[in-house]
Amino acid sequence: MNNRTTYYPGRQRLAWLCDHTRITYPEGRIQMWNILICEWQEVSPDTLSKIYPAVVRGSLTVDEAWKEIEHSARMDPSYEGERPPFEDYSTQAISRWAYENQRISVDDGKMEIRNPIDREWYRKENRDWQTYIPNDFFCGKNRAVISRCFVAAERELRAPESNTVVSSEISPKDAVCRLLFGGGGKNVLILSSEGESLDFDFDVFEKWVALNEGHVTSKRIVEDFLGRSWPPGTLELRMLNTTLKKAGWKAQRNAYERWWSKQ
Repeated sequence: MNNRTTYYPGRQRLAWLCDHTRITYPEGRIQMWNILICEWQEVSPDTLSKIYPAVVRGSLTVDEAWKEIEHSARMDPSYEGERPPFEDYSTQAISRWAYENQRISVDDGKMEIRNPIDREWYRKENRDWQTYIPNDFFCGKNRAVISRCFVAAERELRAPESNTVVSSEISPKDAVCRLLFGGGGKNVLILSSEGESLDFDFDVFEKWVALNEGHVTSKRIVEDFLGRSWPPGTLELRMLNTTLKKAGWKAQRNAYERWWSKQ
């Protein structure tokens, strides 16, 4: 099983933060939605590691992460109501998550489960191992049903020389994103080609630009904002240029560098 972590690019991270952070009034405190216990919790630079999912935060320093949080908490979320979008997870989706977030210890063959917040592995034999399962999984389902999903995933992981995986309605790549974004992945911004433009959320892009110092180069947009490898294909780069120009961005250059600025 591939346990390599793929972190969110800037566009997905800022979209997630807008939906999962808020400011309480009149206190003015910042809260973040804890995806594990499914509650709003007050957050500070000192408590980021306990609330802010590592797969979203990526390699940002505390100062960089907190700057984005303060900025995003003031933005309007993409939903109405008291909580981020909720998904009624199917047993197939839960089984997939259980398969992707359990492993067999190479030291003693014991089962381990991964905490979706800090991405660390913990022994399943501990009595509190179910505290690492997101509360949304239990909505409308008996705990015995959830346990069966995890038992089935463990059995699959222990199958000798098995290359099969637990059947699922979602791909392994989407398993974590759907957990963090909720709402069936509707808030996940996907780069795709359509005609001569890219599916590009400029509201999120301009928030990203405001939080980043220095020139906005095509390389930074592709790698940091879109989360893709540089250089892209010729067609993709041409579509990126066309998309930026249509949105009012102008190409600038000097003897050392090329970049984009808003007209």
